[in-house]
Amino acid sequence: GECTKVIRKLPKNADEVRIGKNNVTYVNGKIFLPMGYFTIDPEWKSPGINQMTYFRDVWKDGAELKSFLDRLAKAGMRGVIYPYIEPSGKKKVFAAKARQLDKLTDEQKHLVREAVSVCRNHPGLLAYYVADEPEGHGHNEEWYADLYKLLSELDPYHPIMICNYGT
Repeated sequence: GECTKVIRKLPKNADEVRIGKNNVTYVNGKIFLPMGYFTIDPEWKSPGINQMTYFRDVWKDGAELKSFLDRLAKAGMRGVIYPYIEPSGKKKVFAAKARQLDKLTDEQKHLVREAVSVCRNHPGLLAYYVADEPEGHGHNEEWYADLYKLLSELDPYHPIMICNYGT
């Protein structure tokens, strides 16, 4: 059998984040050692803290998401954030049951596109955090594969992360 892989050569991007050899993180071509917290207020700044993984998994709109990223950038930090906007705020579109599907719904795709349009060129973004321990909630791997495909097409300049508690 033959195996092929398409490699895209991307133009430079001022806010590019990539993970290189030996899992070293680079921001704008310079080594970046992420040191941070989970879910702290961006105004709380401690020496050496430059990153926050934020567990707010659904944003009510793009303005709320942008405001959060603005606050991070102002504090000299970058965020690992969920790329989910849900105007209802009732966690229906991206609820655990919705992540048990085998593909993203059209509504989910639309809302992810809206979130990425706010984030992709923002200096407060480090990476997209798509799930925390999804295997404990019965989420479908195929749903995440579909999400990964969409996110990597919309924003090839930022890593996509998932945290698992098991293999």
